[in-house]
Amino acid sequence: MKSLLFYVFILLPSILFGQDDLKKSAEDFMKGYYKLFEEKKWNLVTETYAEDAQVVWMNGMVLSLYEMMKPVLEKNKTEMTSDKVDVKWILSDITGPNSVLVTTRYIETTDRTGNTAAIFKAGNAINHGWVLILSMIEHFKNAGISPAESGKMIGARFAKTWDPSMGFEALASGFNWGLQIMSTYVEVLERNNRTFKAKFLSPATYESWNVTKEDLLVCSQNTWQEIADYMGGICSLTEDGNYWIITMTKKPD
Repeated sequence: MKSLLFYVFILLPSILFGQDDLKKSAEDFMKGYYKLFEEKKWNLVTETYAEDAQVVWMNGMVLSLYEMMKPVLEKNKTEMTSDKVDVKWILSDITGPNSVLVTTRYIETTDRTGNTAAIFKAGNAINHGWVLILSMIEHFKNAGISPAESGKMIGARFAKTWDPSMGFEALASGFNWGLQIMSTYVEVLERNNRTFKAKFLSPATYESWNVTKEDLLVCSQNTWQEIADYMGGICSLTEDGNYWIITMTKKPD
């Protein structure tokens, strides 16, 4: 289950003159867009995109929306057995004669159990990523550098790939997306303009690596804190049984 904020800029036919009509058309468009996912009409999803539609990532990278979504939709065709989108609210702001900025808050519940092989592969890919981190922590420990110190070093380097001018919102959105490829279970507990809090399945550690769960936790905490600090936030990472809870808060203005 994922709780997400979604922003989209919509250009509507200029035949719609009234602001109320513009807002209603934009909101109806978003509801219809989500409905395509629920009904698994994958081929129709991309038909809703303008030819020059783009996605701007938190690091400033600009990608074609169609090219970004195409592999996602192809995977959905074979892996997703059901999708339920529960829209909590929709806000519409008129930005021009025929354009609207729409912000939606929704909870999405997906079922991919119909393709256990694909899920197994995804789990292995996530696990492989964490194993690489374990090997890096072990390397630093053997060189006399603690997990806390190596976490700060890694975070300081990765922070430079982010764009601080985009602020806390980009930080929260980035981690909201990033956690999806770092764990097979992610639940957003709180999300607003000052806080991002999520619970996710903690990564595994192995006896074959000279790295404890505590080592991995403190290294991850310090890595993410460096990024958060660079983007105007504060990060805390705690353990809750088999889960980690990450909390990002915006620094006081």
